[in-house]
Amino acid sequence: MPAPETSPRPSDRGLPDLLADPGPNSALPISDDEFARAMAPLGPYEPAPLLAVAVSGGPDSMALALLAGRWAAARRGAAVALLVDHRLRAASGGEAATAARALAPFAIAAKRMTVTAPPPAAGIPEWARDERYRLIDAAAQGIGALHVLLGHHAGDQAETVQMRQGRGSGVKGLAGMRPVRRGPAVRYLRPLLAFSKLRLGATAAAAGLPVADDPSNRDPAYTRTRVRAALGSGGGASLAAVAARMAVEDDALEAALAGLVARSVAFSPTGAVAIDRRALLAAPETLALRLLMRAAHAAGGRADPPRQARAAALLAALREAADCRRTLGRARVVARDGVIQLWREPAPPPRPETLPAGLWDGRFRYRASPTMPPGAVVDAIGYLGLRQAEAADWTPAWVGQAPRQALAALPGLWLDGCLTALPNLAETRGNSGLSASEAGSLCLWARFCPERPLAPC
Repeated sequence: MPAPETSPRPSDRGLPDLLADPGPNSALPISDDEFARAMAPLGPYEPAPLLAVAVSGGPDSMALALLAGRWAAARRGAAVALLVDHRLRAASGGEAATAARALAPFAIAAKRMTVTAPPPAAGIPEWARDERYRLIDAAAQGIGALHVLLGHHAGDQAETVQMRQGRGSGVKGLAGMRPVRRGPAVRYLRPLLAFSKLRLGATAAAAGLPVADDPSNRDPAYTRTRVRAALGSGGGASLAAVAARMAVEDDALEAALAGLVARSVAFSPTGAVAIDRRALLAAPETLALRLLMRAAHAAGGRADPPRQARAAALLAALREAADCRRTLGRARVVARDGVIQLWREPAPPPRPETLPAGLWDGRFRYRASPTMPPGAVVDAIGYLGLRQAEAADWTPAWVGQAPRQALAALPGLWLDGCLTALPNLAETRGNSGLSASEAGSLCLWARFCPERPLAPC
């Protein structure tokens, strides 16, 4: 069997140096050789790579699907287009069908998915993004793809950096979108960050691909649309260069953070994070801020990281007072006796999750025994569940390992309004590892495995 395709891996920069886009006003289609050079540092790949491509039907993603299909075919692999219909426009379903038909002659299969949840009253772009990634991640795992390609280009990168500058982001934010983002089960790749939108449009047009036009991309009600208009044509080259420089600095900080985490952080199976206060305060301020933000992100389980200004205020308070009680993000922070503890605040609880397995609240990987009655769900234990457990004299070992507030935010197995099982936090087992008695009982295994870890793997 041939070895996986590899290449020298540069730092995951925001703007790869090995590419030379002829310029923002160039309308040359992207060649297969250029795309291969963009893909090379994002590997390694399996001998016959299967690529999932997030496709909206617009020119950027249609060009990406075409390029990815040719790249994969040249390596005895294949590309599958994943199309998500958010049902926000009447024409969106037809556009997804048109895109799927247009890609079929290029040997690119398509999988269409529809968002069923109703949109919120506010924050529609964020909601649409979260729903899109949820469906894409599940679909990629379903077809066995290890890599999901995203169509973000140089203009998107410039807009991202500009928006983050306006929010006062630090090094990580100004590093922009990274070419590689590692999820729990798949890798998200952005091979087009060095190419202009004009070149992507030219690539789709040269192949005769029909492209959809989403009018929301021109709606000035959205911040990104206003930033795009302010940047204008070719106005983001300097911002892309900023992203590249900040990415190098961010890599150095991540390496230093990994060492600090190894020396100063301990984890409880209940999802609490403990930081050695002396080690935190002795670290450079930039590194200490990053550790506080990352610990709160992991312990709180929120999708968005805490604000740096809030973390800076917390760090100042930790320097001034021996005892300190604050919140950061969705995490409770308590400092005393030389230790800083962070744990998930219990409110508001996440929505109940279905069985038999999944990710709870961005923090716990769980699996239930296979024989579950209808209506059983994984939901927060809460104070009601803790009282029920105490009344039933359930005393697992982890009860004394974290504050009561943290225990209330743990997942539990609920049926008909009653807590049926506390989680076994010692291990997470697949069905093949269950004994006969366990397979026939109501059991829940959960392991603290935050979706947003403290340091890179």
